[in-house]
Amino acid sequence: MKNRTRGFTFMEVMVVLLIIGLISAVVGPNIYGMFKKSQRKAALIQIQELHRALKLFKMDQGRYPAESEGLAALIQAPAGLPKPQEFPPDGGYLGGALPLDPWGRPYAYFCPGRTGGSYELVSSGEDPERAEDDLVSPPPENLSR
Repeated sequence: MKNRTRGFTFMEVMVVLLIIGLISAVVGPNIYGMFKKSQRKAALIQIQELHRALKLFKMDQGRYPAESEGLAALIQAPAGLPKPQEFPPDGGYLGGALPLDPWGRPYAYFCPGRTGGSYELVSSGEDPERAEDDLVSPPPENLSR
């Protein structure tokens, strides 16, 4: 009687590796595509929150922050506010720090907007060198036009 040790043959291991490779080739791109979509959705949600904060700033101060003040005016009261007593304490209109976009870069703020709106928020997207993947958002009141 032969004493055989139990184990896997080389062929069995290769078949399992082949199956794992095929599954990852099919599933991998789909997961990456979903991740890219989720980054875009996260940026749009953050932009909506910035619009909300800008609207509150305007309601309290009678104007949007100047481009020179930037979005930092939403968390720290800039000098020369018309009604400094109206500025919310403890984090301003955002309640904390300015968010970075999902790709780790700050949002751009233009006031007045480059397309004629009162202001414009821009995320440079995944590739800051390619303008076609930028997320550009005028104020909500301009979105219905």
